[in-house]
Amino acid sequence: MSRDDAIKSFLWPSEISRVTLDVELASEDNSSAISAERQDVRSNNTDTLRDVGWLLSIIAHESGESEQASFFVFKLNPNDSQLQVHNTHPITADVMLSVAQGRRQSLNAFPPHSLSSSPITSAFILTIKTISENTTLQTFLTRDVQKLQVFSREYRRLKEILRTS
Repeated sequence: MSRDDAIKSFLWPSEISRVTLDVELASEDNSSAISAERQDVRSNNTDTLRDVGWLLSIIAHESGESEQASFFVFKLNPNDSQLQVHNTHPITADVMLSVAQGRRQSLNAFPPHSLSSSPITSAFILTIKTISENTTLQTFLTRDVQKLQVFSREYRRLKEILRTS
């Protein structure tokens, strides 16, 4: 079963997977080290990100003229290739996605499995947080620039729908 088919298996017929991004989930121990303040990061290559098996998706629900969406965080079990829903965050007026480009280095910003022998390069840090409580809900890391652009564009489109409705 493909990754897209596995994601679709969680959805109702009225729900659509808009875009899915391969990410690395920041642990609670290092989420403070990975803030939108452009902290130094040491990222791994895309293959390693896929091996880690975290996916961040924007799932939309269409009902007539209205559209609502959520962030879905999936974990791929490497033993049986089964997806599990790890968390969801509705995209509301109070939820914000920030993206920052991290710079090189910082060996202890990530857990040991994320360190690789590949060259140190920049990565993008995605943070989902609430505006009213100024609380970080989850932090992710990705290097997939093209998918990140599509992901960010879809998020902004959905936020615009919220703003105008």
